[in-house]
Amino acid sequence: MTFDKSLFKTMQPTRITKVRIRNDDYIEAKGKGTISISTNSGTKIISDVLYVPNMDQNLLSVGQLIEK
Repeated sequence: MTFDKSLFKTMQPTRITKVRIRNDDYIEAKGKGTISISTNSGTKIISDVLYVPNMDQNLLSVGQLIEK
């Protein structure tokens, strides 16, 4: 999940409309898409990333990355 819309290479509407956060509140997801990030070993593409503009940080699930 990310709040940074500029990271997205592609984005489309998502059926996931709300994301539960730590205090059991919900915040709205506005889309889902593919982002690219620069790493020491080159540019990496991550798919199925949720765009959640009201978050204050990006969240990455290592377990989901390993599955892909």
